[in-house]
Formats: sequence, C-alpha cells, structure tokens
Amino acid sequence: MRQTRERERVEQSLSQAEITRLWTALTQDSAYIHSLDSQTQDFITSFDSLRLALIERKKALQDSIAAIFTQLFHQDKPSIQDRIAHALPLGEESSVESKLDSTPTPPPQGWEMKTLGEICEKITDGTHKTPKYELSGVPFLSIQNISKGYFDLSSVKYISYEEHIELAKRCEPKLNDILFCRIGTLGKAIKNTLNFEFSIFVSLALIRLKDKSMADYVVNVLNCGYIVDWINQNKVDGVHTSKINLNTLKTLPIPLPPLAVQEQIVTQVGQIEAKIATTKQSRLELERELECYLETRL
Repeated sequence: MRQTRERERVEQSLSQAEITRLWTALTQDSAYIHSLDSQTQDFITSFDSLRLALIERKKALQDSIAAIFTQLFHQDKPSIQDRIAHALPLGEESSVESKLDSTPTPPPQGWEMKTLGEICEKITDGTHKTPKYELSGVPFLSIQNISKGYFDLSSVKYISYEEHIELAKRCEPKLNDILFCRIGTLGKAIKNTLNFEFSIFVSLALIRLKDKSMADYVVNVLNCGYIVDWINQNKVDGVHTSKINLNTLKTLPIPLPPLAVQEQIVTQVGQIEAKIATTKQSRLELERELECYLETRL
C-alpha cells in the first residue's frame, strides 16, 4: 500500500525530464551506485537491463517500418532479421517478420511514382500574418499543435470567427486534409480528423488530395525515413530556422501501388506503431518504478 501511494505521489510530482535527469545521474556516477546497499544496486542493474531491452525492441520495430517503406520505394530491403530476433519477445518476432514478408513486392520497374502536386487538388499554407489572438473563438493551429504526431490542443490559441472567415478564403482545412510541418520542425504530417473549424499558421502546409481515400497512406509516406532524407536534400536553411517551400513540396515523389496495397501498408504500419507505443509506455513505467523504489529505499 505504501509503495502504491509513493508511486502515485512520484507520478504526480515528477516530470519525465526529471526522471531522465535522475537516471542520467545514476548511470554516470558509478561511485554513488556502489555506495548503495546491495539490494538497491541489484534493482538498478535489473532496471538497466530491462531499459536497454525496451530500447532495442523499439529500434527493431522502427526498423521494420523502415523496411516496409524501403521496399515501397523499390530499394534493397535492409537486413533486420537479427535485430528483430534478439530484440523482440519470442513469438512476436515472427509476427513482425510475417508483416514484412506479406508486404507486396513491387514489380521489376517499381510502383508508379507521381509527385505530390500531381495527386493533390490543393497545396497551400496558413496565414503569413500573425492574427489577433482572443481568449476564445476559433482554434488557430501551428506546428506545436501537431508535431507530436497527434492533435495537441492543450495550449491552442484562438482567433475571432470573423478573422477565421477571412483566412478561410485562402486556406480552409477540411476533414481528411493533411497538415504538414514545413517550417522549423520539418516533415511531420497528420490527417485532419477534427470535426470543427480552425485556421492554421504559415508554418503548416495544407495538403488536399484528389482521392481522399489515400489520405492515411500518404500520411504514412510523408512520415517515413525516405522523406526525411528528401527533406534534408531540399530544405532551405535560414538564419533562425529551416523550411520547405510550397513549390518544392509539390515535387516530392510519392510511390503509388494499387489502393489495396496502400490499405495493407497502412494497416501493417498501424499495428507496428501500436507496439512501439506500448514499448514506450513500458519504459516510462519502468523509469517511474525506479524512482518510486529509490524514494522508499534512500
């Protein structure tokens, strides 16, 4: 009961940054670790082994996603079998490998390639002028609201409905549009699933596909490692930040397998990403367990 109360207190009082600093201090100060009693030393050693196992598991899962997109772009499939075999629990490695094996192999000439501009009805960005913010009204989104890979509205700003109507004449986000970070934090993409009106800032590009059924697939492609390399080759570096110009974004190459293959890839990536999220949560809980244990022992 006491440990449960301690865990709850720690989880409420400590930020993840503080937990990370604690772990850094522990691992870098071997003399401090050796000064602890043997039971605490054993706990920390066990913790480190589990932590490293979770890190390797996450890397293996991320590599498996990379393998899917490497094959999609008709490049040689990277060898990840050893990492998967060693990093994933028995039984799970075969599940992940089966997903990779079931990904359709491109024809010899590769999948059809088109530019983002060719498959889009519209590619634009948000207002270039800072609006007048209000205490309430229509949400006004910028990079910080989507860069985590989901809509984070905890600190969203608002503008008046009248200003939103004016901004919407040029850029009006709709369901299944894609928002893409094009200034500062480059390359994060997310599908619009919000069922209310909002406006966006210049740092976000709005991508509207001709075929809305491809939205999930295109989001996956925009978030894959291949696009990171493309962005690094095509970004414009400024004094304070980097950006991708809209005309450049329109030239981004997108492989277009048949719709059934696109849907299969979206499903496979979603399943693997769910495993990554679970792994990340396990690591956070493990770090909280360490902090809670030390609170009760020291």
